[in-house]
Amino acid sequence: MPSIEELLAGYPPELKIIPEEIHAARGPATAQLVVIDDHPTGSQSMADVPVLTAWSPDQIEWALATDAPAIFIITGARALSAPAAEDRYIEVMTAVLEVARILRREVAFALRTDSSLRGHYPLDADVVVNAIESASGTRIDGVVMVAAFPEARRITVDGVHYVSEWEGEWTPVGETRFAREPSFPFTSSDLRAWVAEKTRGRYQGRDIVHVPLEVVRHSPDAVANELLEVRGAQPVVVDAVTDEDLRCLAIGALRAAGAGKRFVYRVSPPFVRALVGQPVHAPLTAQDIGELRRRTGVEGAPHGLVVVGTPVPFTRRQVRLLEQRRPIRDVALSVPAVLDSRREAHIEDVVTRAVEGLEGGNVLVRLAEMQVGTDAKGDFAIDARIGRAVNEVVYRISRRAQLGFVVARGGSIVADVAQGLGVRRAMVVGPMLDGIVSLWEPLGGRIGGVPFAVYAGGVGDEEGLADVVDKLSGITPPLTRRAGSPATPRVAP
Repeated sequence: MPSIEELLAGYPPELKIIPEEIHAARGPATAQLVVIDDHPTGSQSMADVPVLTAWSPDQIEWALATDAPAIFIITGARALSAPAAEDRYIEVMTAVLEVARILRREVAFALRTDSSLRGHYPLDADVVVNAIESASGTRIDGVVMVAAFPEARRITVDGVHYVSEWEGEWTPVGETRFAREPSFPFTSSDLRAWVAEKTRGRYQGRDIVHVPLEVVRHSPDAVANELLEVRGAQPVVVDAVTDEDLRCLAIGALRAAGAGKRFVYRVSPPFVRALVGQPVHAPLTAQDIGELRRRTGVEGAPHGLVVVGTPVPFTRRQVRLLEQRRPIRDVALSVPAVLDSRREAHIEDVVTRAVEGLEGGNVLVRLAEMQVGTDAKGDFAIDARIGRAVNEVVYRISRRAQLGFVVARGGSIVADVAQGLGVRRAMVVGPMLDGIVSLWEPLGGRIGGVPFAVYAGGVGDEEGLADVVDKLSGITPPLTRRAGSPATPRVAP
């Protein structure tokens, strides 16, 4: 596999672009960005933006009224079948466009999706484009696709998307396990070929615009010139390796939009950060979280609940290191038991043990014994019966115990935890680790003001979960790593 030096040989260095330059390009008339997120973890690169897990008109109106440059709406569409995802996207777009019409507020749209190319493309983009054009008569010129996520070691060079799961190894994404995801399989690593593959030939060859790295690293105007030629909702794939590349792309897109072009974006988390001009946020510290707890008045509950989803090997290693670092009550939620006649008794036993554990320390509730037949397929969905059991468990725990914090680890389980705790709206505080693991401040529900960490399933190193729990417990994580624990972040949805 090529090294990063080999991949970038012959390319110019990145441009030095700071967020203030994006602010200048945005100007006062720039539309508010509505980010339709197909998985609950897409805000992990952001800070100080609202996030919704429900999309009733009053929720959308509240989020828009914050005047934040972007708002996130968590649809969970990646865990749905294609017909159900289509219905979900139509429902959300209809709601947002109607509220924006009533408020006379101009909005733009981004689809936040997986940086390893898993998701309902082209269905998602088609629904969003059609909804905008039908509601407003505005023609969308291009669907700009930015898959790069530098902090998660995802880059695009010469149109080819690469993933680095381990230091120094860059693998074309089509040769990784992500391409074998049962719900969203693909073979192509070149994004142009990937678009042709996923659209079954509707777009191919010259139909697909590629903005190469040499253009990105020439100037924002060079990017804008490429985008000014786009029309008819053309797919646009772009190269990017660093945050500076993403900022250059953002300025170019903003300048093209200022010249009258209209785009829908289909992107990984950090491009949203670039497009609204936010800096790369430093990871939150234990002291930051202590200040949040004082501000929201939840200092009296010292212990927290950690809920962990599907126990894949990496998850088990993270859990093992979490348990080795500090005492934590381990409560297993048996999947077979929640799928048969033992369900009610088992859920009550899990809740009772968790509540007892919270009297003296943190509690881990984890899915166990997953080797049973369920209706779920792939990384992004768990059987609905299991999801309802998780929902019920966290709801009952929250009724009987005061929680100092909550961690939901595994994107497929975040929605169930949020629903069980009544989290419909929140503000994103910032990332818990370098550009990954979003901390929310819930506004209302059963845990209003309680720090809620949304931890995507494959992010961080093997001690990442322990680091997050330490910070939420008011402890600064140790600087030294255990032997064999990689310091390089793993992949991030």
